[in-house]
Amino acid sequence: MERAIDLVAAADIVLIVGTSLQVYPAAGLYRYSNSSAPVWIIDPGELTVRNPRLKHIRKVATEGMREFVASLP
Repeated sequence: MERAIDLVAAADIVLIVGTSLQVYPAAGLYRYSNSSAPVWIIDPGELTVRNPRLKHIRKVATEGMREFVASLP
């Protein structure tokens, strides 16, 4: 977990695919990201976590990745 925390903290963008942030401790990793780093979640399910930093693409991974890539500058 320590290595994962370090990687998330150093990331420019955090992309989480295929989870609705239900399984801990991994579900809380995005909280270690830099406050200026956007956090994207690709999952067709409803998120139970409410955080204005989270950008949710509510699609399956293959479709969601296409939308994510298209949104990049």
